[in-house]
Amino acid sequence: TEVMNAWGWRIPFLLGAAMGLYALIMRSRLHETDAFEGETAGEKRAPIWPQIVRHRKQAGQVIGLTVGLTVIYYIWGVVAPSYATTALKIDRGEALWAGVIGNIVFIAALPVWGKLSDRIGRKKVLWAGAIGSAVMHFPMTWLLKDSAWQLAVTMSVMLIFIAASAAIVPAVYAELFPTSIRTVGVGVPYSICVAVFGGTAPYLQQWLGTTLQMPQLFNVYAVVLLAVSVAFIFTIPETKGKDLAH
Repeated sequence: TEVMNAWGWRIPFLLGAAMGLYALIMRSRLHETDAFEGETAGEKRAPIWPQIVRHRKQAGQVIGLTVGLTVIYYIWGVVAPSYATTALKIDRGEALWAGVIGNIVFIAALPVWGKLSDRIGRKKVLWAGAIGSAVMHFPMTWLLKDSAWQLAVTMSVMLIFIAASAAIVPAVYAELFPTSIRTVGVGVPYSICVAVFGGTAPYLQQWLGTTLQMPQLFNVYAVVLLAVSVAFIFTIPETKGKDLAH
């Protein structure tokens, strides 16, 4: 504990910095796609906000598809282990390993969902993830009581369904926009949505649970946002097997 408090906490930040530098070098050496190279200079350099306004429907779809995913991932992928140790008094080390198990399951599920989306379509996989997360959220919340194995099981189950969306939304979002606005069209509304809904989730959870003494309201809030995402899936085109080069 003494060593961790003194300097050990810096190690993950140093590892993250090294991987960030590697990603920067890797990205600088990648070639642009033929579709992007085929765009005119004017299309590449058009002002950002007018393009987003022009594609406001697609930007709204990015936000609608993201609201449920960002909050439900915050609950089960980020805060579940710390909640288990502080509120449920599960041993901190055991909770950490339970979280590791859950995230290994999450990582393993990503390519499976990705492959499935190529076979049956993006929308079906998105529905499976959002509806599955909404249906299983309350049962998994009730199952999680006082042991690390419960934490491992509940995180694994929820992260399997969360992985359905996480595996393919980068492709889904990109496929909504034409080449000239693709990066900005995805990045701006997605970042705004994550900041507004994901960024406020811990404060809202704390306020509803501690101040109002109604913690279940936050769970209802999360399921409602998943329902919003389910509804927005109806509005997007199915792109399985289509040439979207332009």
